[in-house]
Amino acid sequence: MKQLSMLFILILLIYSCGEDHQGKVDKIKFKNEKEKLSYALGVNHALYSLKRFDLSPEDFDQNKMIDGFSNELKKDYHADSNCMKTVQLFLGNGQQDINDRYAKEGSRCFGKMCAQDFMKIWNKPGSLEKMELEFVKIGFADVIQKKALSLTENIRDEFIRKFYESTENELSTRMLDSVRVKKNIDTLENDIILETIQLGMGESPNDSSDVLVDFILSTPWGDTMENSYKKLRTQRIQPIFNVKENTRGLEKALLKMKVGGKYRVYLPYSAQNNPIESKKLPFQYIIYQIELKNVGAKGSLAKANQNQVKESGLKQK
Repeated sequence: MKQLSMLFILILLIYSCGEDHQGKVDKIKFKNEKEKLSYALGVNHALYSLKRFDLSPEDFDQNKMIDGFSNELKKDYHADSNCMKTVQLFLGNGQQDINDRYAKEGSRCFGKMCAQDFMKIWNKPGSLEKMELEFVKIGFADVIQKKALSLTENIRDEFIRKFYESTENELSTRMLDSVRVKKNIDTLENDIILETIQLGMGESPNDSSDVLVDFILSTPWGDTMENSYKKLRTQRIQPIFNVKENTRGLEKALLKMKVGGKYRVYLPYSAQNNPIESKKLPFQYIIYQIELKNVGAKGSLAKANQNQVKESGLKQK
């Protein structure tokens, strides 16, 4: 199984990604920390959206972009394929050839897509209730209009970091509370939780076995980080790895599984093999849903899989 990749969108939103703009405008007088948090989230999302595509506010019709963001910042947003096409026409190939002909509609659509991205990230249980969306819009607009920002970078970072951590803690606690009342779970050492979805009838691996699996890796937020089932659409080789060498803390759970079974593993920070890297993870737990397909001696499954692919290629010819 591959090394765990970071959710770069969340990381970039936790930490600012640009310098404060300069300008002569009155600072906003915030009434409470909820308004400050919301403003910080709006600022950071605008900075991230621009940096992601190596763009600047001057590339857009700023008023149209702000209107698109403000009007679409809601729970019941709808993905618009026509808007995506318009943005592509506006920004050109790889955002290197901006077409002014589509500036107004392209800017509006880009703002609309920024709002949808924001909601995809933060529309989690309990999250939106901690925000004032009107101040998210103000923060976003201040960046696009290149106004002086009403909160410094350090203050914004601190607000967002605390917000993310508290939200993640609440979601993790809620998730674990719902899991622990189930009858088909087994709590292993290092607080690893193994949930049996479908009991397998085949053999179990040992700590030197290779295993062939399909898996879905997700976060407590419910976001999918990796999905081997989707990869199978373009690759005929299923994931094969060694229990002891490559599983980053999954070995204890894998030893309890049987071929033909489907399982869910709740893996905490403390169970990661690499404690330095695990500290970078922005969640308390990661969740693997695993379907154990086969077990074999080290190297045997890879060889059998290669032969199967060769045979399949010959049949197609």
